[in-house]
Amino acid sequence: MVTSDSSIFLQEANKLKNVFTIPGKTVHMDFTFDENLISYMKAFIDLYMLSYAEKIYRVSGQGLYKTGFPKVAAFMENKESSNSFHR
Repeated sequence: MVTSDSSIFLQEANKLKNVFTIPGKTVHMDFTFDENLISYMKAFIDLYMLSYAEKIYRVSGQGLYKTGFPKVAAFMENKESSNSFHR
């Protein structure tokens, strides 16, 4: 399962074999204040589904927001902090 607040990234990820994403409009919880409830629900469903993953990875790099989203998901189910990959 792949989550992101980038719809472009999710579109590209969906082209890969064995990749699942939650459908719907993406919002960034820190910066989006005027969307409808359904748009925010996708972010919460992403977080909830991630919390039950066997492993959670955070991908970051130059120009990318340093999110705490995967760390919160890991915390929700008392798992080790998420791993980070920096490119």
